[in-house]
Amino acid sequence: MYNKKLLSVLVSCAILGGCGSSSDDKAENKAPTIQVNDVTLTEKANSTLSVIATDEDGTIVSYKWVQTAGPSLDISGENTDTITFVTPAIDVDTAISFNITVVDNDGAETAIDYNLVINRIETVYQLTGKVAANGFNNSSITASVAAESETTQTNDAGEFSFTLAIDDDEDINKSVTIMVGETNEKQLAILYPSIESMTIAEQSDSSAMSTLNQNVHTQTNIDSTKLSISAISTAQYSLLIANNNGEIPTYKEEVQRLESQLNPDLVLEAAAVINIMVESEDDILEEGIGLISSITNPENYNTLLDNIETSLPGAIEKNIEEITENPELTDLLTPEKVAPIYYQTDAAAQSFVARSGERYEFNQTGIGSVTNFNGLSEFDWSVNNNTIEIDFSRNAHGLIINQYVDSIESLTNEEKALLRSHGYELVPVEYKNVSSSLTRILSGSVIDTFRESSLQRETVLAINDADFQFEAKSYDFEMEDRNILMRKSVTSDKAFDAESMVGLWGFEVFRNNDPYSPSEFEILDFNVNGTGVSLDSEDSFSWTVTDEGLSLNFSEFQHNINLIDYLDGQYAVLNEVVDVKSGDQIAVEFGLGFQIEDEVTFTENSALTGEKHYFQTMVNQWTAASWDNDTLKYCDSYSTEAQCYAYGGIMFGFQTQSDNIGTKYASPVDQFPPNLTDYYKEPLNWEITENGNLRFNHTGLGCYDDYSQNCRYREWNLLSIVDGKIGQRIYVQEVDMRREDNQSTGEWQPLIYPRWNMYELIEIEYFNKTAATVEMVDIGQLAVDSIYQPVAKATKTNHTVLFPSKSINIEK
Repeated sequence: MYNKKLLSVLVSCAILGGCGSSSDDKAENKAPTIQVNDVTLTEKANSTLSVIATDEDGTIVSYKWVQTAGPSLDISGENTDTITFVTPAIDVDTAISFNITVVDNDGAETAIDYNLVINRIETVYQLTGKVAANGFNNSSITASVAAESETTQTNDAGEFSFTLAIDDDEDINKSVTIMVGETNEKQLAILYPSIESMTIAEQSDSSAMSTLNQNVHTQTNIDSTKLSISAISTAQYSLLIANNNGEIPTYKEEVQRLESQLNPDLVLEAAAVINIMVESEDDILEEGIGLISSITNPENYNTLLDNIETSLPGAIEKNIEEITENPELTDLLTPEKVAPIYYQTDAAAQSFVARSGERYEFNQTGIGSVTNFNGLSEFDWSVNNNTIEIDFSRNAHGLIINQYVDSIESLTNEEKALLRSHGYELVPVEYKNVSSSLTRILSGSVIDTFRESSLQRETVLAINDADFQFEAKSYDFEMEDRNILMRKSVTSDKAFDAESMVGLWGFEVFRNNDPYSPSEFEILDFNVNGTGVSLDSEDSFSWTVTDEGLSLNFSEFQHNINLIDYLDGQYAVLNEVVDVKSGDQIAVEFGLGFQIEDEVTFTENSALTGEKHYFQTMVNQWTAASWDNDTLKYCDSYSTEAQCYAYGGIMFGFQTQSDNIGTKYASPVDQFPPNLTDYYKEPLNWEITENGNLRFNHTGLGCYDDYSQNCRYREWNLLSIVDGKIGQRIYVQEVDMRREDNQSTGEWQPLIYPRWNMYELIEIEYFNKTAATVEMVDIGQLAVDSIYQPVAKATKTNHTVLFPSKSINIEK
């Protein structure tokens, strides 16, 4: 930090009496003289100003300082030759003035105006890079944040290097916009997530500046980050604005949150549109609408898509492929720029956090690993032409699934017949990664998007029965390319800390009771001394907070919990479970952590839905793929229209009416909104238990030995009530219990072990009412829609995605 060069001190003399006075009685008395020095004043500093007053034929008997301009100061010593004060905090260099009067022993006065400037403390940041597009050579480029801005020109090659000075009191978490282009019609842009993420410029005169005032701070840093302003950066910038109700996101946390919700297919398509518009000489833009405005507004964007496809058929798809193969459009990926840890997740819808995925580790030794619910697989990796090449021959952990013989493509018809003839309708099949190529196509503050191409191996495992042997058979196949989101850091500044951990939390704890879901969601009481107890199992544990995250130590298992994402009390975490005795990692799961700040229980009011509403489960609706703007889609994002029609949509939940009457609702089959009528309905009764839980008794099922008795119930332990995307949202710990053998005298056994879930209160006719605004399409063939929240909900318009990547996988 440094002070700007001090403006010249202006001194004017206004002699009051003497100094040329024609008065006879004072003619022989000479007025005093005053001298002042050039002084550098800096904001927020203890400051001293002095004058040297002399009287040639006498002595100085009084001084008087009066502030005449500038911010009000608390001055000490105003009747002496020296005053002291503390300069205020300012955001621009600010003029300040004093009138100083001295009087000699004969009463002669001399007055001067002492004009100075208080210099603000500022940090100067270096911005260096290139515009990766034609037509922006020798163009105006402006960087701006809050009230600060700086403008310069690109050179003949579209390169730029300039500085931006920012007041030291400006919030370093504010975002920075860099815009290039002479007119609004065709401009490119990039959004820096925060001031903090920029590079501080090197100050050549730092030593000289620091000697002027000890309160002036200067900083030096390494070479500036090379920026690439391109069609991709402009698409990201525009869609962040679109996702933020038309406003530029102001703070880093907003940028990161919105970035995690962007659909990479839409970003690529928008980049292709921008690239076409920049290169085209035709007037395709709507009159009066600039290029960026055409992207930020869904309606304008869809119109622009139609215009391009009409005038330049196939141009968008061609440009998408060219963009994905052009490393110049983003910061070139080198091994050093590969994040040491990535979390692969799907785009999360607004008000939700990501809750599934994988963790990649890339060591600079060229060895890495991927951890998911299958376990840990090691690989060798290298970077070539913006692509991370991964070879799993070192150690790939496979997933074994029992598959129907007829569904296994690697088996011949004769082999299938042979297996069936020996009673094998199902056989164990192992799936392993062979290799993978991750080509980076988008780079953000916390999210990088890669185009994944992978080779997998399917192996029908050997059968060695006494009367039948079958040799293992393998074949390799290419997975369909897809775009994946890779988080390189937590999407917020949130972190576990020891002080905030004290109290009640909900986490998944490894129990291994259910092979399909070995962890159970339990309420844990954290004590201040690093101990705790599970309120569900009564097991004790110890805990510590480390740089890596939270460590929970039970008697048999250690849980290493890494924070992935955070939003409004929801902690998306990766839970690695280690066997205490062997030290082996035995499970890895994405899950949810939940801080229970208020002790809440169900009441008659909070439990009652009424006859027109029900609690719709949202446990699998956290992805952007599940929503069209703020409208929940009826079909799963991985389902085709035919599958959705045949097997039903996502409707599932519980209704509670007065007199303790209840109903479990589910989607009908062979029907589509807006013509849903034959809902699946199962009668229930409900009650609030002594501990304030909501219990649904399945009265319509009955027990095998006594149909009048209840042999199954689902129970919710209320964790929190908040506003959801559609209606009131509740977070619950839930279990589903059934009596052994469905007998009225059987012991209660868990059908669903304790887990967390979330439900929102919506109308029974919700999907019928919203069907007119949600196009029923083959979702498996079209792209995941990004999330937008227009101001006028009655006129919702969504960005169209014409050319998506395939194989978008959503957790069931």
